[in-house]
Amino acid sequence: MTSKVCTFLLLILICSCKSEKKEAEESESITPLIASMKEERFNVKQGNADSISLGSYILRTYDSTGVETKSVYYRTDNSIMMQFMYSYEEGNKTGIQWVNAEDKVVRTVKNQFDENGKLIKSETYNADGEFREGYVHTWKENGTVEEKAPLVDGQPIKANAIYFYHPNNDLKMLHEFDDNDSLYYILKYKYTAKDDNGNWTERQFIANDTLRRIERRTISYKVN
Repeated sequence: MTSKVCTFLLLILICSCKSEKKEAEESESITPLIASMKEERFNVKQGNADSISLGSYILRTYDSTGVETKSVYYRTDNSIMMQFMYSYEEGNKTGIQWVNAEDKVVRTVKNQFDENGKLIKSETYNADGEFREGYVHTWKENGTVEEKAPLVDGQPIKANAIYFYHPNNDLKMLHEFDDNDSLYYILKYKYTAKDDNGNWTERQFIANDTLRRIERRTISYKVN
């Protein structure tokens, strides 16, 4: 798995401006808590939204407080690609374990947050506990987040990505930069459907102005 793919997958796992536990606590009196979720990812052929095929899907598990504790990524043949186990401290997602299909931990992520619950640093370690890579996140006044990497001795740290969010903390856009600080990749999310509780149920994944993927979520809520 390439460094860029790992970086983006980390983004998916921890990109929310607020921790999931805090979101659950703040919204508990407004919307029901999530019990489980299935997220299907459809590949798009030549940018045509009418020509799609299922590429993979994710099953997400939540605890009694509506906090996501585990997500399992599946192939279309229902075999497991990877599992992610989450741990929290003071409402922040401080730990992520990457667990393979054989239930073996292959990678560990440690996150640090500021006093406002915003992610400021992420470090990845291999199965032997050896440091692999790290990222620093700087929150700007305009609501964007600048990511800098790598956190490796002897290597210059520079901006490699900027994240843009909607006011409700849904990811809006990602800009990625190459080693020469040139913008080479623009990823946009277009949200096309929501459920009665305001959670998105369909969105489009648009890379460099071409539709690449459609994601659909089926959300089950806890009964009060």
